[in-house]
Amino acid sequence: MVQELLLVILNLQAASKKSKAKKIIDSLEIKEGNYIMDIGSGGGYFSYKFSKSVGQFGKIYAIDVDQRNLNFIMKKAKKNRISNIETCMVAEDELHIQSGKVDIVFLRDVFHDIRNKLYYFKSMANILNKDGKVAIIDFINDGISRESITGHCSDEGEIISIMEKCGYMHYKQFHYLDKQSYNIFKLQSQ
Repeated sequence: MVQELLLVILNLQAASKKSKAKKIIDSLEIKEGNYIMDIGSGGGYFSYKFSKSVGQFGKIYAIDVDQRNLNFIMKKAKKNRISNIETCMVAEDELHIQSGKVDIVFLRDVFHDIRNKLYYFKSMANILNKDGKVAIIDFINDGISRESITGHCSDEGEIISIMEKCGYMHYKQFHYLDKQSYNIFKLQSQ
């Protein structure tokens, strides 16, 4: 019950005007039929939104380390007759999706939680199709915010550096989110 309340709160925060969810979704340039991974899907707010954008031929992989979160997502998906969301519980730093299938990988406020970032994002390259994108939003380490004090943040320069070391090019950068960095990466041409 407490976990469900937390997930409802997370979804309300994601839906708030200051989170700029519509602008984020528009920036991803989602097409019908896309396959999207929502890593650290939490309460599923973005998974539900993405599911509408990809249509009946697309698929959303809601990825999380907590089965309770995934149960919450599927319960709401079933209630709302959303059939293109598939949940996948993974151990930290693991991905279990078929190679070359994914168009967009979306990470919101989870980059800082990934322990072995080099391994994780190098492995991720195998699941992306050749034009795939990785969108990373994370809290900025400003040294004074609650997120900074609790370590729930990442240095934007570190994000860019790690992604480049893993074979990605810095594709787009956005500055409209308060207290958060937002960057999109693509695989470098072979």
